[in-house]
Amino acid sequence: MKERIKSWMLVLLILGSLVESYYLIYRLPGSDSAVLSKTLYVKTDNMGLKEKVENLLYPDKMIIHMGGDKHTLFYPSSTFYNLIMNRLKGRSFESFQRRSVQDFDWDKIRSENPGIELSFGAGIPVTLLQRVMQISPDSLFEGGEH
Repeated sequence: MKERIKSWMLVLLILGSLVESYYLIYRLPGSDSAVLSKTLYVKTDNMGLKEKVENLLYPDKMIIHMGGDKHTLFYPSSTFYNLIMNRLKGRSFESFQRRSVQDFDWDKIRSENPGIELSFGAGIPVTLLQRVMQISPDSLFEGGEH
């Protein structure tokens, strides 16, 4: 008698579980929805102004190599960084050449030659960099390698 009651209870529990699963899976959207009205929905606030991508891309540091193993480091908040960056944005860059990185002794080049080195925190696609700086479109960049 106990076994028969247990079996019927088990069958009822399984059927109840199948019916509940059916309603959870095949319930129509909008019927018995979780949000009862639009007034109960949490509204988001705009935290600031929308900004263009070009204004968000900038080098995390700028290294000025003065030759003779002398260097100066500027960070984005400094006056000279902004001055040099504005001048670089006004210049156009073209006629790029592809060379192997291993062909050069970069430490020697940095210590002996004057120049500007821009360091970005991560790799930036050339198409985005072209929007920030005046880099002329070049077939060299169309290959997908950056």
